[in-house]
Amino acid sequence: MNTLKSTFKKFIYGTIPYCFCKLFHADSPNLKYYQYIKSNGYARHLFEFKEEYEQMRFPVQEDKEKKMHYVLNKQGHRLYFKKNIPVEKIEKCYRVLTMEQDLRSPHHYLDSIEEVKGKTFVDVGSAEGFTSLEVIEKASHIYLFEQDTLWIEALNATFEPWKDKVSIIPKYVSNNNSEQEITLDTFFQDKDKKQLFIKMDIEGAERYALQGSKNLFENCNLQFAICTYHGNDNIVVPNILREYGCKFTEQFGFFRHQLRSVVARGSSKSLNPKPLK
Repeated sequence: MNTLKSTFKKFIYGTIPYCFCKLFHADSPNLKYYQYIKSNGYARHLFEFKEEYEQMRFPVQEDKEKKMHYVLNKQGHRLYFKKNIPVEKIEKCYRVLTMEQDLRSPHHYLDSIEEVKGKTFVDVGSAEGFTSLEVIEKASHIYLFEQDTLWIEALNATFEPWKDKVSIIPKYVSNNNSEQEITLDTFFQDKDKKQLFIKMDIEGAERYALQGSKNLFENCNLQFAICTYHGNDNIVVPNILREYGCKFTEQFGFFRHQLRSVVARGSSKSLNPKPLK
């Protein structure tokens, strides 16, 4: 079944578009990606450096006291995973997380963790908290927004050594306030918002989170990295950011079967940043 599915994807996302593109749009930048899929099969990440990561090993270790598994990140900190992820899949998951944040990847949020130094890091859609753990020693405080109870258990284990500077909020960030949702404008009403760095990766709900952050983006000094590759977010999210007067650049790559905007990085109109490389 898996072989049939793989062959089908290779044909649909590789062979067919490659032949069409080769015939009618031979100068298209998409052609090399279709050719890769046609030859090697479909993969979510079609990075030219992907093969480098296939050779890397990220040993999965067990915390018998917590009955959870973890991987040590490059700083030597434990990144825990939720209990319902099979052990054999954790290494693959960590490899993908690391690959996505490679500076050559259009999905990376930061050029350097120094960008977060002394700032409040707002991790909207934190899941395992990979990026937050990367910047834990640089940020002044970290807010992790995550609704999945199993991820929250893992986050508590990961950030246990930094309880004094990490807050886990079990709510969705949205344009509405309810028992399960909260807007960033509401959340930061009574909190320090002088220097914020907001990262958003929430599976297509970025537009709603931005709608609920209008006051922050228009009146505060903040920087951001916001995913734009879900659905038509490559159009909607940049339009909202322009409406708020933000300055930003878009990182492009082959995601979701096309060459598109993947992450928008920049700052609010209250801040005049140096141009992003």
